[in-house]
Amino acid sequence: MSNNFKATDSALGYYYQGLYALSYFMNSTQDEEAALIEDLDDVVIKNIDSKSISLKQVKHKQSSNISIKSKDLWTTLRIWCEYSKSTDIKNCTFHLISCSSIQDDSELQTLCIVDSDRTVLIEKLVTEANRVIESRKNAPSNNKPYKERYKGCESFLSLTSTKREALVNRIILRPDEFSIDDIEQKLVDSSMLHSCPPDIRILLAKKLIEWWDYEVLLFLRDKRSAIRKIELQSKISQLIQEIFSEELNESFSDKEPLNWEEELTENIKKQLDIINSGMARQKKAAINYWRAKEQRNEWLEEDLPLAVEKVRKFDRQVFEEWEFKFDSIADDNEGASDDEHIKLGKNLFDWSIAEAPSLIGPISKNWSSNFLVRGTFQIMSDDLTVGWHLKYKDKIK
Repeated sequence: MSNNFKATDSALGYYYQGLYALSYFMNSTQDEEAALIEDLDDVVIKNIDSKSISLKQVKHKQSSNISIKSKDLWTTLRIWCEYSKSTDIKNCTFHLISCSSIQDDSELQTLCIVDSDRTVLIEKLVTEANRVIESRKNAPSNNKPYKERYKGCESFLSLTSTKREALVNRIILRPDEFSIDDIEQKLVDSSMLHSCPPDIRILLAKKLIEWWDYEVLLFLRDKRSAIRKIELQSKISQLIQEIFSEELNESFSDKEPLNWEEELTENIKKQLDIINSGMARQKKAAINYWRAKEQRNEWLEEDLPLAVEKVRKFDRQVFEEWEFKFDSIADDNEGASDDEHIKLGKNLFDWSIAEAPSLIGPISKNWSSNFLVRGTFQIMSDDLTVGWHLKYKDKIK
């Protein structure tokens, strides 16, 4: 169980890195910035105009207060020390981002204040690094302490005094940062969404996280070189326009349920069983039912303007097409045998899949997918508003 928790913490920590970069952009006053995730550091922010670079170590897991003895501090210093050995850091800043706190009287408080005097802190860091190295040196070979800290101490001591001072003077500590559970509210409260109508900010935050997650994934797969803030600004404008337009987004045409058989409701299955539909029709019905149901739920959850009225009118159109087709078949096949009823039912179901989508107008001008028509028939089949067998209401009780 404890190993599972550790794995979860690690996964959340990696995910938090991308979300922190998003939150940073949402409150930054600089437009010409680009973010890189898991590159030179957990998060790297480059300013395209000034050529400045900010390396950010991001620690999501809350632990005891950050102190001069903390593992997170020294593992971070190791990374930055090695970087500073091979790079001119005059245009660099180094940020340690943590959800943990530091004590009011901690020597690390100076790192929270930009351009503060760090002379005393540097001396204490050197003293602590020497103490750790000496303790390991004097310890038995089979019981060496400070396994997770000593390499950072060695790296720090390996710098010249001038380079140590240059590095520490560029470090900024950000304790008490938001947790991953607070990301939506963090975006809602951001300066970039402050000018948006309050009633759409939560929806915007949710959509931005979804979009950002995919962009981060593309970056991690080397499909793009960086994520620029200007892209985020454009996406926000696009989302606002979509929310207030008469168009409805389409999200499920290329998705399928994990197990289509579990999506067959009792009534949908009964409707198909009485026409001896076979497995292929059952699968088609289940997948389209799931897609239409999930798409409708997304619209309702997002509380999109005009969505409810559009769905109501669309449902009426779907029902009227079915009603005409069903009644016409019934009129033309009075006295049909049971076998003929089964065949007619199959034909009617196949019509709902193959032909009806071209007869029924799209729910909005931007809509081109067929699954909403097909799935709406299944939703109505589930509540017995429509059916395939001419005597479906008598046979399903």
